[in-house]
Amino acid sequence: MLTGTRNRCLNQIKRQAVRNRYNSYAAANIDIEVRPDDLLSVSELEQRLEQTLANMREEWRVAFVMSQMKHTKTADIAQHLGVSERSVERFRKKAMAVIERVLFT
Repeated sequence: MLTGTRNRCLNQIKRQAVRNRYNSYAAANIDIEVRPDDLLSVSELEQRLEQTLANMREEWRVAFVMSQMKHTKTADIAQHLGVSERSVERFRKKAMAVIERVLFT
């Protein structure tokens, strides 16, 4: 009984220490200044996305558009493309990497 109480107290102290470290980290990183020049407008983002999708491999584009924009299930995309579900996941991952590289770098 005494050991269990002691361990619960120690666990509570550890959890509180983790919370304190997180709060300190969050407070230190919350003062990030964003300049208006650094932000893209929604229309610019849409234009870049459309251009990126147009230049992308067909399978990657279809997998991305169907999954992310049309919310189609992976199995349905695989059947539409005539490939395995694993291939669809790979295509989607590659498409996301290209989009992130183009839009956010």
